[in-house]
Amino acid sequence: MPTPKFDALVAKVRDWANKPEVNTIPDSVIKDCLNYSADFCYQKLRTPQLEHTQNHTVISGNNINTNKAYTQFDVPASLIEFLSIRCVSPVGNSYRFVETLDKKGFFEQYKSLDNTYSWMWRDESIYIYPQLPVGAVVESTFYRKLGALDSSDNGGVETYNWLRDDKEYILLWGSLSYLFAYLFDDTSKIRYKEMALENIDMLNAKEDKARSLLPLDIKQTIAAQNTRKVTV
Repeated sequence: MPTPKFDALVAKVRDWANKPEVNTIPDSVIKDCLNYSADFCYQKLRTPQLEHTQNHTVISGNNINTNKAYTQFDVPASLIEFLSIRCVSPVGNSYRFVETLDKKGFFEQYKSLDNTYSWMWRDESIYIYPQLPVGAVVESTFYRKLGALDSSDNGGVETYNWLRDDKEYILLWGSLSYLFAYLFDDTSKIRYKEMALENIDMLNAKEDKARSLLPLDIKQTIAAQNTRKVTV
């Protein structure tokens, strides 16, 4: 059963649409609009609330030996964008991998890469070269999507969702944009999309300003942890 919080959000979308024809639109369409809006926001927002770090311990099944020996593991299901990938274990052997955009050359046996430690994202997998030993720990930091807006999509369990619970207005503007697209009202669709983007830009700018005020040593640490993209 949907949570009262989500039910209230569905009703709020109808209220803010302020059009009689919206009353005949099924709840399933409003729910779709809210979920589409959440995906849109996640793709645009770059705030600490979406940052996440997780570790992956290499097992034998992760190591592939074809033309080149490399390590492969699945991309996190909630991934939006990687910030960094590092090997943090064994102790004393920590280093950062650099992303390569040369997807063909990455797998060629006799082509060397410009960077000693490289990684590549293809389809639903991450590939790391050179191959890591079994037991090594890979730390990935990335922007991610948050949990379900509706508890019925999460086994009936309601969990905190920063976008829904703290930044509802951005979710609302985005959902109204999708709702008016459904109604073929391009003027209102564009209006609410611009409102959502304006508020997203404000949050991102606030975060950029906060980072710019950090002490130099902390900024250097953050920069060192983030992944550089290198065309080979």
